[in-house]
Amino acid sequence: MPAPVLLGELRLILPELILCGGALFVLVYDMFQRRERSQRCGVLALLIVGLAAWDGIRLWMVPGVWAAAPAQTAIFWGMLSADPLWAFFRLLFLAAAGAVILMSVFSHELWRTRAGEYYALLLIATASASFAAAACNFVMLVLAVETLSLSAYVLAGYLKGERPAAEASLKYLLFGSVASGVMLYGLSLLYGLTGSLDLASLDRIGPENYPVFIPVLALVLVGLGFKTGAAPFHFWAPDVYQGAPTPVTAFLATVSKGAGFAALIRVVSPHFDAGSLAPYGMRTVDVFATPTDLSSLFWLLAVLSMIVGNFAALRQRDIKRLLAYSSIAHAGYLFVPFTAANPSGLSAVLFYIIVYFLATIGVFAGVVMIHNRTGTFEIGRWTGLFHRSPVIVVGLGVMLWSLIGLPPTAGFVGKWKLFFAPVEAAAAGPLPLFHYSVVFVALLTSVVSLYYYIGILKVMCFSGTDDRALRFRSGPLERACILALALPLILIQLQWQPLTDATLRALGQPVRSASAEVAR
Repeated sequence: MPAPVLLGELRLILPELILCGGALFVLVYDMFQRRERSQRCGVLALLIVGLAAWDGIRLWMVPGVWAAAPAQTAIFWGMLSADPLWAFFRLLFLAAAGAVILMSVFSHELWRTRAGEYYALLLIATASASFAAAACNFVMLVLAVETLSLSAYVLAGYLKGERPAAEASLKYLLFGSVASGVMLYGLSLLYGLTGSLDLASLDRIGPENYPVFIPVLALVLVGLGFKTGAAPFHFWAPDVYQGAPTPVTAFLATVSKGAGFAALIRVVSPHFDAGSLAPYGMRTVDVFATPTDLSSLFWLLAVLSMIVGNFAALRQRDIKRLLAYSSIAHAGYLFVPFTAANPSGLSAVLFYIIVYFLATIGVFAGVVMIHNRTGTFEIGRWTGLFHRSPVIVVGLGVMLWSLIGLPPTAGFVGKWKLFFAPVEAAAAGPLPLFHYSVVFVALLTSVVSLYYYIGILKVMCFSGTDDRALRFRSGPLERACILALALPLILIQLQWQPLTDATLRALGQPVRSASAEVAR
């Protein structure tokens, strides 16, 4: 490869290079710090993420970056796809990672440990998630997903000496190893069917091999389903969410889950009739010969995840276990548009991921604040918190309301978009009952989620004050952080067109006018 071309391609991955180089710098910096000053690494890591995000914004905003090929640009011998979809997820992951690092700096759970390795692993995991979103080669996909997983295994057990953390890390490792093994077996079979490791080679699978292709693709979905936390690959989630440090739990619920969906979108983008996405390009060949079979697989994942996640959450008394099952349920909601197999479904997935990230980060930030003062994750011990800090509780209420999917929050718009995609497919397709059934289950389970989300607010607002709750008093910085995360969820409900335009741009689709969007 000529040097100018190589330098140009390195320029496109500069944010990831900043993260990886920053991880090494944080490790070296921590070696020369005393234990009590180790937490300064968090500020350094936050600056590194900010620098990477600044460059990522430039790559997103400057049109000339994609001038060579507006829809896609394969770099590094076709291993990565430098396109707007990658830029979209990159910025999303960097924003979430920055919020997680800020949480970690103020979390009392991590104050007893050296922080250099912790923040270095967070930076590496974020870079890996970004590469997973751009992978258009099976080898690159496995390397990115497994590097993210290995970092997450260590982060989950970072509270050394605590049994729940050790149990969380071990369970995460065991389940992750099995899921990775199954995914690698599926990828090896795909290589046997196509003779290539490129994702684009899936178009070589003819209709005569399609009965084999669907089961093989299901094996690949085991590994990606594990990353997304979807049922029936969810068994690790409750114990890991509960045992890991709360900021790590927030990272798993956002960045790790988002990386799984980003990689899945890359693999099955022709299923959405979104042929402009790399690595498939504008090919007219029907890569997935009978989309109904693949939609049935996604229907099963969506329904199982929504039912298991929401009904299991009803019995939870620990806030982190409850949010684990909530995360499983939201994986199911995100799979609902996958059953529709239309371009509007893909745009809806990206829109809802943004809303879900905002609400989830906000809830976990509130959990960190409350735990710092009360020392408990038991929901029943949070009684009367509204009387101690109404701003924090109201902010948490906005985020929980958004996770339910009720107006006037962005969660309502997000779920409306998710559920509209299969309704649109039902009107245009031969199997309306198939699409209406998944929407019915989604609406039913959303009603179920109302019970346990509102139950949290009921405890904080309408119960007597617990002794632990008397210790809680929020500071101005904490209130500002909660409001900064809650207000966008209201503003998006009032004007969601800019966010919709961003998702369409990420997909290489024409941006619709505001009037057309309202009409839809």
